[in-house]
Amino acid sequence: MNYRTKMNLITLLFQLGFLILYSVIFFNDVENSMNLSGNSLLPGRDYRINVAIIFGISQVLYLFMQIIMNKNDKLDERNKKMEATSAGTTIVTMLFISFISLLGLYVINIDEGQIPIYWLWYLAYAYVTLTIIIFTISNLLIPLAGTKYED
Repeated sequence: MNYRTKMNLITLLFQLGFLILYSVIFFNDVENSMNLSGNSLLPGRDYRINVAIIFGISQVLYLFMQIIMNKNDKLDERNKKMEATSAGTTIVTMLFISFISLLGLYVINIDEGQIPIYWLWYLAYAYVTLTIIIFTISNLLIPLAGTKYED
């Protein structure tokens, strides 16, 4: 297993872990706040602050991992082509995910006439993390298909 693959696997595990962590905290805070106080948030249960802290930590960690990976890795034409293909794959995948999830959220809440704001906060954080996860997965899978430079 080469260095790039190891770093992508580590990135994938960290980002999945952080996504699960702030999803659990987010929905726990929202559920507890709405059940205990009607429609207002309790002190210390503000989902925006709690998730923003965990999200910030995950993004700083991701930034440091990218700095380390780019410092120690040698880029060549094959790596650039694989990253470009991974970026394209990530963009198209996230377009589908965001469209389908937002449309589904609208359909689920059509009777209420509005989408709860906490869902939009959650999706904003989740989309950033999902983008990193999808890019990392595509970075792991695309080299398996080859770069077509070998032909």
